[in-house]
Amino acid sequence: MSRGGRKSMALWKGALLMLITLPTLAAIPNPLNVDININGTIIAKASCTFSGQKPLQIDYGDVYISDLASGNNRKNLDYSLRCTGDSDGKKVAMRFEGEGADFNNQLLKTDIKGLGIKLLNNSNPQDINSWFFIDPSNQPTLEAELVKQDNANFQSGQEFSAAMTLIVEYR
Repeated sequence: MSRGGRKSMALWKGALLMLITLPTLAAIPNPLNVDININGTIIAKASCTFSGQKPLQIDYGDVYISDLASGNNRKNLDYSLRCTGDSDGKKVAMRFEGEGADFNNQLLKTDIKGLGIKLLNNSNPQDINSWFFIDPSNQPTLEAELVKQDNANFQSGQEFSAAMTLIVEYR
């Protein structure tokens, strides 16, 4: 090989060495650049809560058997619901969760055979265990009405009770 060939080879090796070292130069911190790390947690923005943490109580007091057929035994469920935040297009849904009466599973069961409770949403019957949508800024009137099964017999002084859960969620 001639001397001219050695120079070309030396230049080529120098160029190769320079290409190999260029990426290493990029790793040197630049005082004009600042690294930024971003992190966070996405959470639901909307929530609804019932005011007060005590169970709702409905006391019918003394109920005349003759009033059971006439619908004169309707009581309000006094509740207060507060919803805040951005619902992201979801609607507020509510449901009465409980066990259905033996003679009509759309009514809430009581501990007396032949006596059930009809639940009402703005005076319209509302089946238990079924979701319904509400406007939290215009909350519905919820009521409970005693219903007697046809041919059911009760004794004077007989006490009764029932239990259910009122559930609210975004759907």
